[in-house]
Amino acid sequence: MSIFELLTRHKILFNNNFTGFKISESSIKLFDIDINKKLINKNHQDWNKFNNYFSFLKRIEGNILKLNHIGFGYKVEDVDKEINEYKKLLPTDYEIREEDSGDLENNRWFFIKHKTDKSILKIELVLYQTYKYKPFIPQFQIDIDTNMSFFELNNLTNEYISKDFSLWNYDIPNYGVVMFMGKIGEIDGVNIFLGLGTNLRKSPKLSKS
Repeated sequence: MSIFELLTRHKILFNNNFTGFKISESSIKLFDIDINKKLINKNHQDWNKFNNYFSFLKRIEGNILKLNHIGFGYKVEDVDKEINEYKKLLPTDYEIREEDSGDLENNRWFFIKHKTDKSILKIELVLYQTYKYKPFIPQFQIDIDTNMSFFELNNLTNEYISKDFSLWNYDIPNYGVVMFMGKIGEIDGVNIFLGLGTNLRKSPKLSKS
């Protein structure tokens, strides 16, 4: 199995309309930069949870709004130097925006997005200079928008994927959980994470989400 095969099974989600993002059986390229080579960390396969993951997707299919973004996380020597390599190749109708990771000493978050067309897939880069948890494992993330509440989604992930699925959530005081994320499994030594946006993510208050 490969990340390529994982993506091709997302027919209900994945529509490759991002200029410069190309997937083949041997590479995943973003503006001619082979992301797959940055993620390779040949440890072991862990596909135990993936059948459950696809059962979960089938269960919530009618509640999925869209694929919000996919993300890649890996370690670099110099974050600014790495992001400048992408900027050199960026088409004029795309932009790279940095969002506050809340942990800038450890990692920084960048989103590559179309300047005007919000229907085009966003791609996130999580670039690490240090890592709190040893050993470091590269990451691939699938982030989905839904019209379900955190309570509903959390119950279903616990039922279908694993107990205590949620490893991290974005909980806004006096508002609620906008999205949360957990681990599905591991492919070629790469951690595969699932992010789930709740029905609060699309609120006018959070129109920039």
